[in-house]
Amino acid sequence: MEPKKMTPKSGVKRSLGAKGWVPGQKGSWGIALLPLLLGCWLAGWHPLFALLIPAWFSAFAFFQVFEKWMKAPSSRRSSLQPAFITWTGLTALLGIPLLVVAPRLLAWAPFFAPLVALALWGVSRGHDRAIATRFSSVLASTLMTPVAASLSLDVYPTNTELGFAWVSFGVLSAYFIACVPYVRSLIRGRKNPRPWIIAGGVLHLLALVGVCCAVWANLLGWSSIVLWVALLARSLIVPLWQARRAKPIPVIVLGRSEIVWSLLVVASLTIPLI
Repeated sequence: MEPKKMTPKSGVKRSLGAKGWVPGQKGSWGIALLPLLLGCWLAGWHPLFALLIPAWFSAFAFFQVFEKWMKAPSSRRSSLQPAFITWTGLTALLGIPLLVVAPRLLAWAPFFAPLVALALWGVSRGHDRAIATRFSSVLASTLMTPVAASLSLDVYPTNTELGFAWVSFGVLSAYFIACVPYVRSLIRGRKNPRPWIIAGGVLHLLALVGVCCAVWANLLGWSSIVLWVALLARSLIVPLWQARRAKPIPVIVLGRSEIVWSLLVVASLTIPLI
């Protein structure tokens, strides 16, 4: 089989990723941006979103390049330095003014502090792909749904006006966390997928039970149950099907399918009573 040819476009993307300018893992984009954009949508547009969105993107990019920095040998860190300095500076440049004009956002510090600390500790120890590190990163990202909503409504985290934003946080967290073992069973863990399939199936089942409770409480619409039944089936059928194939499912196919599933989950939250 001939080696895959690299196009100029793919070469540029790979170079930017290697130097820390853009996240190397394509799936991380959705985890970083979808919860934030959903929060902006649920509460309605606020002028400060013009600061919040780029500030969060910069913080996310900083974490990605920090991860690369910690993993890289000393000889390679010089190539990461421009991106490291840039994203650190932009995070401060955008984040500090945002906190000055919206000091209530500081009330979210107790929620983020343990998650960020755990993620940074995992990366610094070389455990960036550990389940605990992944879960903490996911939860930090999905917290941006109620954060964005609180900024728009000008309320504290415990305000009842954020009720549905917190429900959305729970659904998105369940989805992205359950995706971790599911994706492992298809890519890094495909040589021994059984434990990952079981873990993914259990997490999807627990999420389905939670969604059923939310529907019963009239917090979500019945379509959410249909969607999560499909997600549970996907978490079992796709890895088992791949195990029977001569070749693994192409990563690009998996990635595009996850984009569709992610958008369906978000759609189920934007039309909550259907």
